[in-house]
Amino acid sequence: MAEIRNLIKRFSYDEPYSHTCHKKVCAFGKCTKVPFLCLGMKTKVIEIYSVAYYLDETTPQQKAAIVACAGGAVSAAYSACIAAYTAATTATAGVGGIIGGVAGCMKAGESAGRAAFDECKRKSLPHNIASRTGWKIEQKKYNRDEDWILIEDNLNYDDTIQKQLEQRYLYDQEQHLKNLQDTSKSIYYIQTSNSPYPYY
Repeated sequence: MAEIRNLIKRFSYDEPYSHTCHKKVCAFGKCTKVPFLCLGMKTKVIEIYSVAYYLDETTPQQKAAIVACAGGAVSAAYSACIAAYTAATTATAGVGGIIGGVAGCMKAGESAGRAAFDECKRKSLPHNIASRTGWKIEQKKYNRDEDWILIEDNLNYDDTIQKQLEQRYLYDQEQHLKNLQDTSKSIYYIQTSNSPYPYY
């Protein structure tokens, strides 16, 4: 079967979502990936298509008639679609209204488009061709793009933890060196006091 495909209407809306991102944190020659929360907005796209299908052996004249019938179906489907979509989005705001409007658009558009196409093909095509020629609506969904928004509080939190670890490490090193110095002084004092039992 061959097809004639036309776009009736395209809808889009933004939808928030979350995702785990990773930040590379390095300290003292070692690096690690620290997870943090990313918030994003993705644009959902819904496209509604008119699809007329017919036999491969259709003559050029018959195909031209089918193309004309498909054009009439697109116009009828578009008008019904917009009316249903407007009614739904007026009654319900936000994403819920858009999704409901698209569903209403599909239902109303398919009914009006098929009625227009069927009437046209009965007038324009032989019965044996018209009976095997049809029209329908199809829907395509996809994400158009993704824009990430990083949560700064989480980034600052990671940096703070990193600084605290570094400061704690430096403090421990200083204490260790101080203890070594005190121990060395004690050993020197004991050894120079003629004691046979050096102690720490």
